[in-house]
Amino acid sequence: MVAALTGCGGGSDPQTMNHSVGGTGGTSGAGGTSVETGGTGGTDVPDSSCTMSLGGACAPDGAYDSCTGFVCVCGKWDDPESPINNAPCVNPDAGDADQTDSDAGTDANDDVVLPDADAGEDVVTPEEICGNGLDDDHNGKADCQDSACSGETECQEEVCNGIDDNGNGQADEGFECKLGTTAQCQTTCGSFGTMQCGNGCEWSACEAPAENCTNTVDDNCDGKADCEDPSCAGLSACQDEVCNGADDNGNGQVDEGFECKLGTSGLCQTTCGTAGMITCIAGCTWSACTPPNEICGNGIDDNCNLATDCDDAACINLPICNPCEPPTVGSGCANMGEFSECDPDIRCDCNFTWNHLTTGSYSCFTIEVCNGFDDNNNGQVDEIFTCTKNSTQSCTTSCNSIGQKTCSNTCAWGTCQPPVENCSNGVDDDCDGNSDCADLDCAGMLQCQDEICDGADNNGNSQVDEGFECVMGSASVSCTTTCGSVGTKSCLSNCSYGTCQPPVENCSNGVDDDCNGKSDCEDLVCAGLNACKTELCNGIDDNANGQADEGFACVANTTTSCTTACGSQGTSTCSATCTAGTCTAFENCYSGGDEDCDGNANCDDSDCQTLPICQTTPVENCTNGADDDGDGKADCLDTDCVAEVACHDFGTCSTQGAPGVGYSCGTWEQDSVPNTVFKIHAGCANSELDQWAMGDNNGSAKALHLTGNHTWSEVTLPVPGHGGSAMDVICLGQDQVFMSYKNNDDGVVLHWNGSSFVRLMANQLDDLVVMTLWGTGADNLWFFGFDNSPIEALPGYMYHWNGSSLTVYDTPASAGKVFRGYKLFGEQGDLYLAGFEAEPGDWDNSATHKSALLHWDGYSWANVPGSDEAFSFIGIHGSSVCDVMAIGGKHTAGGFVGATFQRNGNQWEELETYSNLSSVSSVVKIALNKFVLQGHEKGSSKILMGTHNGTSVIWSDNFSFKSEGSSFYSAGPTWKVPGTNIVMTAGDGYHGSTDPQGSGTYGFIFRSTCQ
Repeated sequence: MVAALTGCGGGSDPQTMNHSVGGTGGTSGAGGTSVETGGTGGTDVPDSSCTMSLGGACAPDGAYDSCTGFVCVCGKWDDPESPINNAPCVNPDAGDADQTDSDAGTDANDDVVLPDADAGEDVVTPEEICGNGLDDDHNGKADCQDSACSGETECQEEVCNGIDDNGNGQADEGFECKLGTTAQCQTTCGSFGTMQCGNGCEWSACEAPAENCTNTVDDNCDGKADCEDPSCAGLSACQDEVCNGADDNGNGQVDEGFECKLGTSGLCQTTCGTAGMITCIAGCTWSACTPPNEICGNGIDDNCNLATDCDDAACINLPICNPCEPPTVGSGCANMGEFSECDPDIRCDCNFTWNHLTTGSYSCFTIEVCNGFDDNNNGQVDEIFTCTKNSTQSCTTSCNSIGQKTCSNTCAWGTCQPPVENCSNGVDDDCDGNSDCADLDCAGMLQCQDEICDGADNNGNSQVDEGFECVMGSASVSCTTTCGSVGTKSCLSNCSYGTCQPPVENCSNGVDDDCNGKSDCEDLVCAGLNACKTELCNGIDDNANGQADEGFACVANTTTSCTTACGSQGTSTCSATCTAGTCTAFENCYSGGDEDCDGNANCDDSDCQTLPICQTTPVENCTNGADDDGDGKADCLDTDCVAEVACHDFGTCSTQGAPGVGYSCGTWEQDSVPNTVFKIHAGCANSELDQWAMGDNNGSAKALHLTGNHTWSEVTLPVPGHGGSAMDVICLGQDQVFMSYKNNDDGVVLHWNGSSFVRLMANQLDDLVVMTLWGTGADNLWFFGFDNSPIEALPGYMYHWNGSSLTVYDTPASAGKVFRGYKLFGEQGDLYLAGFEAEPGDWDNSATHKSALLHWDGYSWANVPGSDEAFSFIGIHGSSVCDVMAIGGKHTAGGFVGATFQRNGNQWEELETYSNLSSVSSVVKIALNKFVLQGHEKGSSKILMGTHNGTSVIWSDNFSFKSEGSSFYSAGPTWKVPGTNIVMTAGDGYHGSTDPQGSGTYGFIFRSTCQ
């Protein structure tokens, strides 16, 4: 950039100036010496090349010597790196005979710079080079301090917008964070969440992540971890394992936690020592041991029914139990007295023939033989032998178990045979040197199976994975890490515990939890957390530890209770530098004590002497025309009457002239609104990028926040609420946002302090419906409310909150009527409340409603005269308290129509009715005839926006939707963005199928530039 400045000598046009010497000739200008290259329009150059000295004469101004780097300034060679001449230079005019640059001589004219003889620009100084740290053009200002650089990117001020405004490669430097970015943070429950860089480039509160249902940690800070958290209820891993033979929780195991897996079976030992079967039955418990079928011929009672082999009914018809055919009676036999082995009823008689024993005893044969029969018919069998053939007898085996011996065919006892091995008595029953499961006979028994690491009861002892360190698939257990913190260890696939894993670093317990050698804020994972920030004196909890300004004497700008020097209860205010103020108290004129410590109590105190209780003169009657208290002033002229409605001050204003031009808005562009919000009821703005709205989803109150990109996000309310029109929000600054709504039967008022919500008057709004808010801060809030039940019959009241106490004021209403307020507007001591009166028993019949506009003059509430012409006021706004518009509807011959009621100066009048509208829903007032209205078109489902063109209101529905098929048909609020021409309007309607937020009926928010 080249700047033309006054100087001492002539020069060339900057467009043709070069930095080398060339050519001769040219003309010297009258104002100084100038050398021109040949011809018109040549370039002024120094008189010689490469021979210049600092401070030597030169021409023209702005010439540059490439040998020395000097620049010609005010007729002398100057060094731009170390300038010797920063003062402005002025040549003497032609009238000064002595050429002393003074008008004290020949003439009285100002000294000026005279042009040289050519047609070019006469004086040129060097161009300021932005960014080299030098004052190139010698005006005393370098780089961005020089106005010549004001348009350069590097000289732009960095603002919070997520953009690199000054082109230095960084966005939003100088702020806490870059707008729109996110960072990891530690939540109040120790998990890692996300914080957003929002409006003002400050970090939001740490938002907890979604619950991880398998890590034993309460990730989302709801006090429940993993499957205890309702958000995990639908996951397979969180299903209860039931006895059904299936893997219900998807962990690769079936029916774990039960005695056995449904439908499986195994070997077991019966009560009689045989190998039976058990089955896993309903309830996943083992059945009783079922004996096997009787094996006929093994000498064992297999099925435990006390009958062995052929004695068992199961064997009676088998061939093994019928080895031969009985002999034919009468046929010959060999041994008298012998019984048939096939039929004991047949016996060899004395004639050596087979015969039935139907008669007498056989006395023909007296020698007893070993055959298992009573040969000599003496009632004894084989009595002359050691034992009876084929009989058995218990005996003690060689291994001391109880076995059995059998009488042989020679009637001698055989060897003692051990029994079958009992697999669960700790004894070697079968004398093979092995007892129980060590015996091969027991190898197939359930109780002799090896327990393996599989999460099941392999040996049927009702224990799982016993003998191992842990049960496969079991929950992790706590353990002590290498650095002494409490971690967790998991059961591995080999049923042994893995290494003790440290927990996530807790950034506020003074312990190195994650064993990396660093604790709390020293640990990198804690670097971005609020808890690791330095606490400042600002009234804010900078380090998110639940305390503000800890380490200082008190919390900045807060007021606390204290005891005064005279023992009364007072308050102390903490300064902006966190220094506690003096404890002071107001005098209680009725207590008998000296609260303010001035040595005087009650009426002796000057603070009380104006009260009626301390007066010795009569009290002024404000409506009788007499000076009752003898102060020389009667009725409303007496200051005692300022709070009387009869003396109400409605204010004095001058009439405003109508603006010369009308007002109009461009296309209404749709913002993005979550489809969880059905309808928008109230809205406000601190700036274009910091706006709030209140709405509902046909059941619950919803809060929305806009922080950029024309996109609104839902903000979780700390106290749940109900939807409906009983909600409001006001914006008084980034950290001064207030909202109201209904929770169950109680009113809720919240303060957004820039990072979180604080509930005000938590225990003082029971059974109260809060309708509208106005105020200047948390210590000065007005709102209208009425008792929740029954709403039809009880009157409404105005409430004022001063930060510590709540004051209630009556609202005037006609006899037998009940007043309801919808919207507040005004200034401190000069407020308006728009609403209507109704019959208590006819609340839903709008035909009986009558509009009412109330005014507060600092002492009392009173009806504005003439404000009862409409059927209802539902909104109010103004450019000042002298230019106010109330909006709603009016009864006409054609039915209800939209109407406005306006104050201009001291006059209130119906501005206009709109037969095309069923009502006017909301208003933003700019000046007398400059405003924006929102109304519902009569007889259709359409919202119209209106502006005044200087003569009348022009209505349009110029809405730009994000998808085809959309329709805006339900009314809502309208508000203006401070310091801009942007106006917002809202309500609800149908969103088309291609809307980015999804199709369906839910909230709309639009914006337009109006002027």
